[in-house]
Amino acid sequence: RRLLLTAMGATALGGLGAMAVGGAFLNSQLELEKSLNRSRAILDLTKNDFSSLEQEIVRLGATYPLTMRDAAKASVEFGQAGLNASTQIAIFEQAVKGAMASGVSVEKVAQGVTDVVMGLGLPFKTAAQQAESFRKVNDLLAASAVSANQDYQGFLAGFQKAAPVAAAVGIPMEKVAVYLGALANAGIKAEKGGTALRTLFIRPMEPTKQLLTLMQKYGMTLD
Repeated sequence: RRLLLTAMGATALGGLGAMAVGGAFLNSQLELEKSLNRSRAILDLTKNDFSSLEQEIVRLGATYPLTMRDAAKASVEFGQAGLNASTQIAIFEQAVKGAMASGVSVEKVAQGVTDVVMGLGLPFKTAAQQAESFRKVNDLLAASAVSANQDYQGFLAGFQKAAPVAAAVGIPMEKVAVYLGALANAGIKAEKGGTALRTLFIRPMEPTKQLLTLMQKYGMTLD
């Protein structure tokens, strides 16, 4: 009789555990749908597009440490930048990986990388162009973080400062990354590095003594 009661108790606990897990999943789904409604309104998504985007976010949530709330916020950022559902589906995983590499939220990566893409004036009209431009910047940030004394987040912050001016004077993003890496190795990181480059790009004939030394050391030129 004692064994039977024990077994019944274990079964009951197992059932309660399953209900708790199921309830948590349901709450997560409801939270995602509620949060995505804003993105849906911004993009005027069809029912099918909304469902596809939701499924992709759920898949990523099961694969990476991604909360539904963070994913929904990132989707809103993408939506405000004009990225439709198919583009978001194509680049969402890249944004998640960028967030993991930088230690910031997916929302911050979505906003930051999109800012850099637009600041650099990269192709951004079609869904294919949007996805490819986002991928290029995201990959460059990740690669730069491996080769210099600065992490993904630092390069992202630097690019956000320097990108518009770099594009205006015709400096390619690969060279901007090299310069930011050189500045980072010299202790001038993140926003400070980006601001230093902005100054250099705007006033190329009047670099500070510190920047001039770094330019000579790392072979930095503006041509």
